[in-house]
Amino acid sequence: MSTFNLRRIDLNLLGIFEVVYEERNQRKAAERLFMTQPAVSAAISRLRDNVQDRLFLVSPRGLTPTPKADELYKAFHAALGVIRTNLGNGETFRPDECQRIFRVAIEYGSGAALALPLFNRLRALAPNARLQIQTIPDEMIRLARLKTGELDISISQTRTLESEIESARFNLHQGVFVVREGHPRISQSPDLGAMTREEYVLVHGQPMTYENPEMDTLVACIRDRLVLEVPSATVIPQIVRRTDLATIMSRQTLEALDCSQGLQIFDLPITYVRGTAFVHWSVNADQAMRWFRERVLEEMRELTDASESAEK
Repeated sequence: MSTFNLRRIDLNLLGIFEVVYEERNQRKAAERLFMTQPAVSAAISRLRDNVQDRLFLVSPRGLTPTPKADELYKAFHAALGVIRTNLGNGETFRPDECQRIFRVAIEYGSGAALALPLFNRLRALAPNARLQIQTIPDEMIRLARLKTGELDISISQTRTLESEIESARFNLHQGVFVVREGHPRISQSPDLGAMTREEYVLVHGQPMTYENPEMDTLVACIRDRLVLEVPSATVIPQIVRRTDLATIMSRQTLEALDCSQGLQIFDLPITYVRGTAFVHWSVNADQAMRWFRERVLEEMRELTDASESAEK
């Protein structure tokens, strides 16, 4: 097997490529790197010559990485992460100077309960950093991207036993039953029978894990009455407000969206109705990722404490 001669390449190009890949835009990459755009362009051109690939294609939405660029990013990002961790052990991470993008993956299309408070926390402590919350339904893809450093945090309802991943568990979301004001059949707290006679709108692929047999039975009935699936929880309140459809969603998400007007919101007639969420991260996280992980865990604890206090 042939070995690539490192003397042929300026290793500074790897860091420039990493930022261009993440930004998908040379101007934004130049701002983040404190370089001029022509200098960034020249660096990418030099790297193209070294790896014999175009790396990026220009599209109306920005730069689209080639398959070779995807492959190189995984390798370069992982290697640079190791270098930063080992060479930076004597340094202190400065959030006020941080300009990176922190990436969070959530199992299905919501994130509304976490997005705003986490952004506010990040903006106060690291004003030049950015937050990206993605929907990645596949658990194996999320875990793989944590390991390569393409993700900083994954939040799901699935436990993992992988040795390279650490986790924290939260009983966070409180499920509530929601219909519109003036609903023709629901005007007071419904029992389970009334709930199972309604038709439902839910997030497509939404996991509903409560570790409670009574709740599992209700969820199975609801799925049989599911007539509309949408990509994000953010659109559900508007749909419920304008139809006779019902939904079960997180009280925390409803509060974060600030959209309870025109809706009837009922506690479920079941004793234990909290959904389990696991926060996952790589054991090989660098200083910035570890700092960000603590901010996510702080926010998750506050959301849990606030929702528990509201029930008392």
